Amino acid sequence: MVPILWPGSASTTNTSRPDRGGKSMMKLHVFPGSPRARKALTVAYHLDLPIEVAAMDPRTGAHKQPEFLKLNPNGRIPVLEEDDFALWESNAIIQHLAEKKPGVLTPTDAKGRIQMAQWLAWDLAHWDSAWVMVIFETVVKQFLGRGEPDPARLKEGRERLDMAAKVLDGQLANNEFVLGDKLTVVDFALAAPLSFAAMCQVSLEPYPHIARWFRRIEATEAWQKVPGLPVAA
Repeated sequence: MVPILWPGSASTTNTSRPDRGGKSMMKLHVFPGSPRARKALTVAYHLDLPIEVAAMDPRTGAHKQPEFLKLNPNGRIPVLEEDDFALWESNAIIQHLAEKKPGVLTPTDAKGRIQMAQWLAWDLAHWDSAWVMVIFETVVKQFLGRGEPDPARLKEGRERLDMAAKVLDGQLANNEFVLGDKLTVVDFALAAPLSFAAMCQVSLEPYPHIARWFRRIEATEAWQKVPGLPVAA
């Protein structure tokens, strides 16, 4: 595996948080700096969960090797290991982590929990999928050496992103956080790709409620602990 430099740290392929009180240690395989890694890490750090972070560089193809495919047959990152249990899909991972401390980042009532499920489903269907197109064309292609952005794909991604952003901006118009006045996993999930907004030249000016909300999310201690894009050693 190609070594990864986490900003402000020595060259390493993983970093860890100490186990406490005999609790099981979780291991999170991530591509540092990716939105899906940020989702999981911000939730883990906000909840102060003991977790080992195994940094992976997708350029090596390690996530497509037989050993890793035993953890996730899709060959995708992130993956959470806990004892003999492996969990993939970032939105499933953050819900599992949140259940370690019920009520801290999850609603406690039935209505709130189904609204949480609704917005996490919306994330995958509309918000995340639009960001994936934009980030892939403007950032990932260059990182992987796959050529120049496809203007048609980038245009489609930006149009889809604008449509989704208007929905989220409307939801935040009268709410401090996405589900109301309480910070939840939904906020960390939806904020994650915004860490790429500047690199993708996506302005939040047309979406003032998203901009206000995002400033609050990125100011959290958990968000500040998560590293940005890695630099190969």
